[in-house]
Amino acid sequence: MRYLLCLVVMLIIVPRSIAKMPLGTNFWAISWHDAKDVFAEGRDHVTGDNPWNPQFLKELAPYKVLRFMDWDKTNKSPRVKFSERKKKDDPKQSPEVAYEWMIDLCNRLDADMWVCTPAKAEWDYSRELAELIKKELKPGLKVYVEYSNETWNGSFSQTQYCIDEGTKLNLPGQNMKPGENKYYLGWAYHVYAAVRHFGNFEKVFQGEDRKRLVTVLAGQTGNSAVVNHHLACLKDKTVNPNAIKVDAYAVAPYFGHKVSGNDPDVFAKLKEDIDQRVVPSVKRHAEILKPLGIKLIAYEGGQHVLDGSVIPNRDQRMYDSYMYYLDQMDNYMDGVFCHYVHVGTGPPRQMWGAMDKTGQDPADTPKYRALVEYTRLSKTAD
Repeated sequence: MRYLLCLVVMLIIVPRSIAKMPLGTNFWAISWHDAKDVFAEGRDHVTGDNPWNPQFLKELAPYKVLRFMDWDKTNKSPRVKFSERKKKDDPKQSPEVAYEWMIDLCNRLDADMWVCTPAKAEWDYSRELAELIKKELKPGLKVYVEYSNETWNGSFSQTQYCIDEGTKLNLPGQNMKPGENKYYLGWAYHVYAAVRHFGNFEKVFQGEDRKRLVTVLAGQTGNSAVVNHHLACLKDKTVNPNAIKVDAYAVAPYFGHKVSGNDPDVFAKLKEDIDQRVVPSVKRHAEILKPLGIKLIAYEGGQHVLDGSVIPNRDQRMYDSYMYYLDQMDNYMDGVFCHYVHVGTGPPRQMWGAMDKTGQDPADTPKYRALVEYTRLSKTAD
């Protein structure tokens, strides 16, 4: 009753336009939160045909796309061969989760699948992964394919790996001059590796099945130099000899990472950050991509308050912040927006989760309620 009253009041005082942008979600690394948030008997006891926590399945209903970057431990992954992956029959689905269980979850929820190939994966890895997904994912569902994760982000080892590989190959740097500027070399290698993995997926998803495949390059929201260099490299025969095209370009338009949750004006400052920093960056990407016919989507997004995050995240005004934010993103996104993350960010990691734990009282989850309501508006648009 408490949840319904809150929802009715907010629907009255916060009128919304019809939404167009489908919502997806990311999953927090499975070893970082409660063992039974996802699997009924815990991540170390995964057995049977349906090991899922039924409440977890119910709460995933709003999402159209599931991005499995953290479940596959993409960041800093040492994996090279497909045979090194986590196996489905391993009762301990931690720290990675088997691709087969990812596929099973998508099939149960009729949600599209988003996978990230490990940075060091040999080219044949993506062929074998594509064959597995083609065989087991429901025919009507799509698969999004991305190379690694945030290879522009120096906090992840895959960034230096890309720089090293780009240097070895003498790929184009700044202003498309070979060997110039180490960061541009890394961005060039991101495209070099991505198009080779995309090509393998295209060989498996041929003909009509190609419509099920969404190839994704990803960049940095606040730095349009990355997207511009990625696009230039797509035209370079050394980087992309087979002229592989991409379907979408993804960014992560977080808001509030420099805002303190302890600030009495936190919600005014969150709106200011959305309006003055996030929206212009997203708009800039949309203007670059639209003439090329490449869809702008979000691989991650949501609020990013780090200091004192528990305060605004439990405040009912966060619902309004999220609805406003999603409305703004809807103006520029040409496809899915994958929120980061669904569940599992209770203390001490309380920044990103729509819910702290599976089965949490909806009255205490203003972000999740906003995502649910936004999905309702999206269905109205259909």
